[in-house]
Amino acid sequence: MRLTILYNRDIYSNEALNHLLPSLAAHDITLLYSCRVGAHTQRDSRLDSLAFFEQGFFTSYLFPMVEKASRTGERLTFKELARRYATSEAPVENINSTEGIALLKDSAPDLILSLRFGQILRDRAIAVPQLGVINLHSGLLPKYRGVMATFRAMQASDSKIGLTVHWIDSPAVDQGGIIETLAIPTDPHASYLSNVHQLYVPGSKLLTNCVDRLNQGESLPTQAAEGEDAYFSFPNTEDLNAFENQGHRLFDDKDIQVIGSRFLTDP
Repeated sequence: MRLTILYNRDIYSNEALNHLLPSLAAHDITLLYSCRVGAHTQRDSRLDSLAFFEQGFFTSYLFPMVEKASRTGERLTFKELARRYATSEAPVENINSTEGIALLKDSAPDLILSLRFGQILRDRAIAVPQLGVINLHSGLLPKYRGVMATFRAMQASDSKIGLTVHWIDSPAVDQGGIIETLAIPTDPHASYLSNVHQLYVPGSKLLTNCVDRLNQGESLPTQAAEGEDAYFSFPNTEDLNAFENQGHRLFDDKDIQVIGSRFLTDP
């Protein structure tokens, strides 16, 4: 099967790809990435600090150092993953533009997998793959549509955080047919970053299962969305203050140490 994977170049997508690509090695894979999630808007500086530790520190500092040293750790950088699995990795400025559609068509995907991709796919992009587009959303749908669903779940003192695998069949955000959900316990003592990061190992397994079933000619029936439906954008200053007053943290220094060490320690 020909697969095109759309993702954001952050530590969460990297964790997913480190588990996903080995399990999909028998397929023909193309990697296309956005460089951010959401539009550039004025926001609380704490979100900029979070974004640096989710992405900038790794892609601009640690990953180039690891690649220059030509060493292989327990986890591979994006470039190392592409090299290991004999595929290409290319940025996409606008997936819905003439150039973006051409990139998709050149990869000739039977199926598109989306991981934290920072752009909304419009109808022309959705129509490219014969089998459709499957998205891995780091939140339980339909209760937590939009960005930073885990933040909202922690803010609401939910005992569970989770993932949803669903079809993208229209530009409506996180509203396609639900294929599967998975809930895991929230760790109230861990940071937001740590709670999100732990979602992507089981998440990669859900996606692998979808690909395996489709490759065997099975269909992926959808479930009816149940419960309240809400869309969330990035938290504002009031949200962040309330989150911290509950004793939560967006990230810890130890998060970066633990995650970063996996790129430096031999498997």
